[in-house]
Amino acid sequence: MRRAVFEDVLEVRAARTASNEAAAADGDNDDDNDASAGESSRCLIGIEHLLTPASVNEVRVCRARCTHAVLAEQARQAPSARFRLETIAFASLGQTWQSSLRARKLGRFHEDSL
Repeated sequence: MRRAVFEDVLEVRAARTASNEAAAADGDNDDDNDASAGESSRCLIGIEHLLTPASVNEVRVCRARCTHAVLAEQARQAPSARFRLETIAFASLGQTWQSSLRARKLGRFHEDSL
C-alpha cells in the first residue's frame, strides 16, 4: 500500500510539473485546469499532505511540536502512578488544532463534491 501511495504522489507531482512547464512555455497563467486534469484519474483523499514538499514539512513540524508538547506535559507532572490524561490531551490538542480544522474543511469539501 505504501508503494502505491508513493507512486500516486509521484505521478501527481509529475503531472503538475509538466502542466506548469507547459503553461510557462505557452505564457498561460491558468494552470489549475491542467493540473486538475492530470489529477482526475487519481484519488487524492488521504495523500493531500504528501503532494508538496511544503505540506510534508508542515506535517513533520506539527508532529514534532505535538510530541514535544506531550513529553513536556508529562515531565511537568509529578512522577506518580497516574498521569492527568486530560492535560496531556489538551497539550496535544493545542498543537494539532490547525490540522483538525484543515481535515474538517477537506471532509466537507469532499462531501459537497459528491
